[in-house]
Amino acid sequence: MQLKKIIKDYWFNGLIIGIIALLLFVPATKVWLLEGLMDIGLFRADAQRETPAKDSMVPPLYFTGTDNRTISTNDLKGKVVFINFWAAWCPPCRAEMPSINALYLQMKDDPRFVFIEADADGNLQSSLQFMQDNHYSLPVYKAAGAIPANIFSGALPTTVIIDAGGQMANHNEGVENYNTQQMLSYMKSLFSPAKQ
Repeated sequence: MQLKKIIKDYWFNGLIIGIIALLLFVPATKVWLLEGLMDIGLFRADAQRETPAKDSMVPPLYFTGTDNRTISTNDLKGKVVFINFWAAWCPPCRAEMPSINALYLQMKDDPRFVFIEADADGNLQSSLQFMQDNHYSLPVYKAAGAIPANIFSGALPTTVIIDAGGQMANHNEGVENYNTQQMLSYMKSLFSPAKQ
């Protein structure tokens, strides 16, 4: 009789504790929750150009791909470069990955755009396996040199968009939904001379 009374009086507390435990200890639950919040529009990437700093040119950044070739952002001038620093173990990174993949699929055939999914752990085999397991088409890279703190300070995920002139156009730390018409239009606008 005593146990029934305790259950009746405290079932809601047990439910809340259970939900908190799921969010703390089960990464897939965090991913599911973040994806749901993105779907309702809570995390929407800022599709506006940042006010350029006095010297907002991005220094040369080097990345090595799964094909062992190294690319430099210097070699990509004239293109819009979307760089996402992420890790497979990071729930917010995993939550935003479907939106990045959807944006990439819309733009991958346009040679003016380059997407760099930079694994913060530098483990290309693991990140490539993650992409394959989740049926993502994104190209995977790792940093092949120092990344300045104003580009990537260690917060995951971090996304940097570099315009066709080589300037940092946008910098986002944290989970975002990139699969929006506004982001697609924004990315295309980064070729406009008024934006460079």
